[in-house]
Amino acid sequence: MLSAGLDTLSKQTPDYFRRLDQIRQACEQNHLELIPAVFSVGYGGGALAQDPNLAEGLPVVDAPLLVHNGAARLAPPGSATLANGGFEDLTGNRLKNFNFHDQPGEVSFVDSEIKHSRRASLRLENLTSNPKGIGSFSPALARWREGLRWVAMRMPHTLKAEIFKLKIIGHLPA
Repeated sequence: MLSAGLDTLSKQTPDYFRRLDQIRQACEQNHLELIPAVFSVGYGGGALAQDPNLAEGLPVVDAPLLVHNGAARLAPPGSATLANGGFEDLTGNRLKNFNFHDQPGEVSFVDSEIKHSRRASLRLENLTSNPKGIGSFSPALARWREGLRWVAMRMPHTLKAEIFKLKIIGHLPA
């Protein structure tokens, strides 16, 4: 069995064919059967050397792409998953692009002093002024595929863990 780049014959030099003929002559003189491996079934390097567009790709569904200079590339993971995820688009303590956040300015506050990685955070306090005794918010997702990947939280150490609950509820658009 001879596997010597026979699946890329159109790309070979005359010297390659001279050496290949020497192998053929040596096999004939020694009464050996020469079995050429013409089509590599491994990674398809020979076929792809002819035309890389022959490679099979996986279907891409709802993947965010960034186009630059005529080439589309996958957007970095986690980019712009939440509309107004940095809590920067607001009027007073009322956040834009949020389905709701409880009692802006009374229970929920935009805080530019204590924050994680953007310009602001959403602070929930005075929970007893809420009829249910809770502070909640619902951001609008900018991309359903990505969803909410992480939440950075800071709590006072006086808060007992058993009274704190983080609930992430998701649904897909109809």
